[in-house]
Amino acid sequence: MDNNKFCFVDPIHGKVEYPGYVKQLICTEEFQRLRNLKQLGSSSRVFFGATHTRFEHCLGVCYLSLKLMKTLEQNSGVTISDIHRKCVAIAGLFHDLGHGPFSHMWEDYVHAVNPSEEWSHEQTSGDLVKHFFAKYDHIRLSEERLEHLYGIELIQNLIIGDLDHLKTLLTPDLMYLTEIVANKATSIDVDKQDYILRDAYYLRGNIRILDFAGFFDRCRITKDLNDVAHISYHIDDYQLLSNMFENRASLHIFCYQEPQVRGIEQMLIDVLMLAEEAGFTIKGMKPSELHKDLEKWLLLTDSVTMLIQASDDPKMHEAQKLLKRLNAGDFYKLVWMSPTPLNVTAIAEKFGPHFFQVQKRIPLSSVFMTKNIIFHDDDGQRVAPPVEKLPKRCAYYEEYLIFAKDTQEADEVNGLSESVNNLSLNSNSKE
Repeated sequence: MDNNKFCFVDPIHGKVEYPGYVKQLICTEEFQRLRNLKQLGSSSRVFFGATHTRFEHCLGVCYLSLKLMKTLEQNSGVTISDIHRKCVAIAGLFHDLGHGPFSHMWEDYVHAVNPSEEWSHEQTSGDLVKHFFAKYDHIRLSEERLEHLYGIELIQNLIIGDLDHLKTLLTPDLMYLTEIVANKATSIDVDKQDYILRDAYYLRGNIRILDFAGFFDRCRITKDLNDVAHISYHIDDYQLLSNMFENRASLHIFCYQEPQVRGIEQMLIDVLMLAEEAGFTIKGMKPSELHKDLEKWLLLTDSVTMLIQASDDPKMHEAQKLLKRLNAGDFYKLVWMSPTPLNVTAIAEKFGPHFFQVQKRIPLSSVFMTKNIIFHDDDGQRVAPPVEKLPKRCAYYEEYLIFAKDTQEADEVNGLSESVNNLSLNSNSKE
């Protein structure tokens, strides 16, 4: 790989610089596909300016990975080897290659069509790493064959976050590398840092976020009682970490899972399911199964709805009709919000069959800040976290949304608000 550096100006991070091998990796169809996947999926139908893509997000995560490794070297007096630096950076760059259209909604669609399917986008991202280096066999992680193969396996597992497997690839003093891109231990990672900063930037005016970005500046490597190395954070940055998780919750509440967005997502799932039931395929495969063929997967982007709309098959009429309604802004209508689940079956029996319920259960900062995050003081000594600073409130923001698919029917539901108190369910009988 060519090590000549290249740079550009990122709207979030300013002038960013990358090793030359990154440009070689992004100039491939696997990475260029990300230009056609909106980072916020169907949220852009509600927040019109939020049309940024996973392409620039993944470049941002790669940049922050490289920056964090340099910070850890400076603050901890370690030297990260070339192969490990390269693998972590590429894991950041490739971590979203397996994302389907419309953000995380695609996973909901796959699971709706195939309830027994345990597919996740991280799984396909990992599969694509191995496929990528087999396809582009001239791109080498190392001149040494065994180190090259080791690097491929390490990148895969850094993305997937399989800690058990990673323990076989990294010695205990290098396990902190697993906490940079996809941190399964504490959920503090540069992926989260970039998407919060980037999404908030394109949502400005719609959402306010708390200051949080500086907590990586004073982080260092600290070993636990079992002599395993982790990333630790300065005790004075405790509030910044808490702010990051509060920002995540705010983005979920007010954007990612905003009520209208959740209704639109269900509408898109219905379009896709109607199309698939009518025989819609891409290169002979059902859209919900494209992750099983990694070359055909490259054709799957947000434009999948355009392919449905362009079909001449008369059996696609119902899917196209619903898609046309979606594009006209005639969305499924929110008719009720409740902090407790409701009996949708009873509502449908009383008011009509076109109702469905969506649950929002969003963890707040107290859920994350009680995890085993390691903190240190000015001398680098481990100190206990000030848990007394945690907000004294519930751990989750929970809400249940009732939608009507038939908007005319929704307008006629005048008695729903009076009846809804009698339709609450206990937690073990949710619809």
